[in-house]
Amino acid sequence: MKLAIAIVICLALVYWNSKRLERCRKKANNPETYDDYLTKLCYISEKSAYDIFVIAAETIPKYIVDRDFRKYLETSEVPEYVKEFIDEEKEFIKKANVSPFTYWGS
Repeated sequence: MKLAIAIVICLALVYWNSKRLERCRKKANNPETYDDYLTKLCYISEKSAYDIFVIAAETIPKYIVDRDFRKYLETSEVPEYVKEFIDEEKEFIKKANVSPFTYWGS
């Protein structure tokens, strides 16, 4: 009886972990937040997040970009001008199809 309970628990854990991994993979391949898109864009373009902020802020003064970037680092809140830039580049980001495991250790 104890063996049957242990097997059921193990199967439940395996099932739960497989579902969790599936959600992680799905989220990594289909980013839903601007922060996710920004991370992918940084990897694809081989530029830092700060560089992306500067590129997105064509006419915005540097002190505002610096302030917004510090706020982004503290809160992960992406400013509107960066969101607009990401919206323009979304198709490019989606076509790149970067794996979440590519970010780490490559």
